[in-house]
Amino acid sequence: IVVNSITSNKEIIDERSPLNDTSEYGMHKAKCEILVQSRFSNSKKSSYTIIRPTIVYGPRDRNQRFFLFKSISEGKFRLIDRGESHIGFCYIDNFINATNLIQGNPKAYNETFIINEFECYKLNEIVKKIAYSMNKDPPSRSWSRDIFRRMIYPYKIYRVLTKEDVFVNDSSLNFLDI
Repeated sequence: IVVNSITSNKEIIDERSPLNDTSEYGMHKAKCEILVQSRFSNSKKSSYTIIRPTIVYGPRDRNQRFFLFKSISEGKFRLIDRGESHIGFCYIDNFINATNLIQGNPKAYNETFIINEFECYKLNEIVKKIAYSMNKDPPSRSWSRDIFRRMIYPYKIYRVLTKEDVFVNDSSLNFLDI
């Protein structure tokens, strides 16, 4: 599952990395973070902790894996900005352990934490490895981030009106988990 969409053009993702607002969830989460910070950062009665997990994966996340492999296999996968963004991953058990350490810890009050494994990978590198493992050519088609943002809402409206899923499934809008 993608709990938060953080991508960066640098290899290290940290709390200063820009939030990726290509998904509806990412846009709303970023707005909520700003709201919470502005409301509670100077409060003496309340505190907050913002948790930004990268792509959380584990043994039961087959929907996204299925979409990714199927779309690469059928030649339908499209990279965004040529897949140059670095993407982080976090195994579900590590995510749970990290949140347990943060909960109720006064040192975590009014702080933001990225929960990520040690390395980040370029999306195009991940997709190439998957394609080669299936004896397929890696995808070469790419959308600009701006075009992708503009496509999400018309697609969702079309899908609601027609009840057809001709483009991608919900989990694939947030992309990747292997």
